[in-house]
Amino acid sequence: MSFMGPRGSLEVNRLQQPQLFGDETCLGLAAALVQAQPHAGAALIFEVDDIAQTSQVLQALGLRDAMVVRRLSGDVHLAQVSEAILRAALPDTDFILVGRAAAIQAIKRRLNGAGVSNRSIKAKAYWAAGKRGLD
Repeated sequence: MSFMGPRGSLEVNRLQQPQLFGDETCLGLAAALVQAQPHAGAALIFEVDDIAQTSQVLQALGLRDAMVVRRLSGDVHLAQVSEAILRAALPDTDFILVGRAAAIQAIKRRLNGAGVSNRSIKAKAYWAAGKRGLD
């Protein structure tokens, strides 16, 4: 099985030490990233509603090392996610933030607050509560 990443908006072939944060909408992107750069050591973190179901999909896609966190009301889980992202970061890490707009904004604020440059952050909102047609 092969996967294609998004064209133009997120070029998965040129990322350094990639860390991807997203949700259920970006599982295909994660598979494309790992397929395009199998030795890049991509770190994958997903916020999801159903951990068991998402874990099954990740296993089927060969993404066994992904971190899966339950999406909680008030986004209280994002503090844990941000800390995990920052702990795993290297000086040349490229951060890919995709999926839910509010989560992307919160993670990006935390990364910026920790001194991560916007040049190292690629962000693409696929959806936002109450909005249509983001991508």
